Amino acid sequence: MKNVFSSSWLVILMVVFLLLFVYWQFGPNFWPLIRISDQAQLAPNWSRPIRVGLNTSNWEGGAYISSDGTALYYAYYPGDLEREARLGRLPSDIDVYYSLKPFAKAKKHPLSEDAWSEGGVMLAGSDIYYMSDRYSPGTENLYKNGKLIAIGNFTESQKNPHYCALKAELYFEMAGIIYIYKAGLVKNLTWPINDGNQNIQPFLTPDCQKMYFSSNRGNGVFKILESERINEDSWSQPKVVVASQHGVGEPTLTDDGRTLFFVQTFKSLRGNMNSDIFYINEDKK
Repeated sequence: MKNVFSSSWLVILMVVFLLLFVYWQFGPNFWPLIRISDQAQLAPNWSRPIRVGLNTSNWEGGAYISSDGTALYYAYYPGDLEREARLGRLPSDIDVYYSLKPFAKAKKHPLSEDAWSEGGVMLAGSDIYYMSDRYSPGTENLYKNGKLIAIGNFTESQKNPHYCALKAELYFEMAGIIYIYKAGLVKNLTWPINDGNQNIQPFLTPDCQKMYFSSNRGNGVFKILESERINEDSWSQPKVVVASQHGVGEPTLTDDGRTLFFVQTFKSLRGNMNSDIFYINEDKK
């Protein structure tokens, strides 16, 4: 009994020593341990999240997966984007990168321009939609193939475009509200998509019948929701697909709906933030 007790204490001391060594080596920003302690919670029928290999200790966000799942586009910022944006200073701009499967290495996309920030990329056929602050630093506008999309006389940022070709509908967000632009008219989506909370980053399936988006409704933390179209202007009550302790968002799926990529935000003991891109597969069991 005494030997068992001594062995238990030895194991505890070894674990404590290991944790102290890790803390001494990496400080409170040891992201591998942080990721283990904050794993995303998923709706049924989705497999365990897999972190893509291109992630770094900097900021990866704005993920978009190509229809066939072979190319991943995303926004990259060399630092803690959330913290530096909160302080009102961004020493560098945000650029769009892309990576081919298995997503281990990435290159800067040609649409990225020095001094300006780009993001929110999505592809519709041969067209590429994105947001940029090219003409108004700090305020994003929507672009298609490098040309400004003129939508009203708004002074606030228009972000994260998604074009659903089947119905010729352009979705985007502005000030935490999801809008639709169709046949020259702009209108915000009604409840239950927009519910008075922050609702952003719309993504639609190719048939325009299912929407995935990010919302901080409920507990104030962003989560990924799914809603089905009832008729032209009505949507079902959204259901949570992915959630985490410090937030997830920017959902994007392959055309077959079997693989969902998303971005998860992590927070260190020091209060620094980091975000990584993950994907989950439909569980066939």
